[in-house]
Parts: sequence; structure tokens; C-alpha cells
Amino acid sequence: MPNDLEDGDNSGVQNGQGDLAGLRQGLQDTHLNAMDRGCQFSTYDFSGVVLDSKIHFHCLHMKDCFLIWIGTQPPCLSSLAMAIPTRFDSVPLSVDCLHIGDAENLSKALAQRLAKKCKKQVFVSYNLPSDYQLLPLVEKRLFEEINAHPNRF
Repeated sequence: MPNDLEDGDNSGVQNGQGDLAGLRQGLQDTHLNAMDRGCQFSTYDFSGVVLDSKIHFHCLHMKDCFLIWIGTQPPCLSSLAMAIPTRFDSVPLSVDCLHIGDAENLSKALAQRLAKKCKKQVFVSYNLPSDYQLLPLVEKRLFEEINAHPNRF
């Protein structure tokens, strides 16, 4: 069986510079096409004082979904839950993705409420103590920000 390269046909082989330039152009075209399709990430950070504690909120906005991290400094990731609304049930489908420690996981319940309100897939990492006085106030601050800046979520 003849080999194309042995027969002198090197039409598929270019010099190193041509390959690199073509690769760069292909990557740029792919990046621009991805941006045209809305494949972008943006971040939005805000804080609030709740029960004399400074609470930080970090949002990673993606196309059709977002991730919200809630906690104090230094940042940690002790829980992560996901919820997504479905047409089959009024309560969004949810799942715990990560849960470290014995404390009750409030991320899942908050993810469900956010998914229902925002009508999109939501990832939540709630990294605060399980305090039933704190949770409604944190949630209120979060919903104030969502109502003030809906395009950030």
C-alpha cells in the first residue's frame, strides 16, 4: 500500500510557520464563534452585613445558569448544590454535589428557591453556619441584589 509521503505527495504537510499561523487563526475563529454563541463567563461580587457579620457573595454568571458562593473570608468550599427548573414539577430538581462536614446543608434548599425565582439552572455554595436566623436575612440580601441587577445573575 503506497504511503502518500513516500510518493512525494506532501500537500497535507506545511512548514512549521504555516502550521502555527493556521492554528492561531483557527483558535481565534473558534474563540470568536464561541463568544458569538454567548459562551462567556462574568463575575459579580457584593457584600452585606447580616447580624453583625460581613457576608460575601460571589456570582459566576454563565449562559443560562449561574453559580453563587456565599460565605465569609477566607473563602472555602464546604458545600455545593445544583437546582434546575423543569416543566414537570413546580419544585426545581436539585442535587447535592459536594457536602463536607456534619452541618445541615442549606445550599440545596437555597438553590431550589433561586432556580424557581430566576427560572434557570443554579449552583449554590452556602458556606455559613446552619443558623435559621441568619439564612432568611442572607437570602433577603441576595434577592435584593437579584432584583436590583437581574442581568448579573
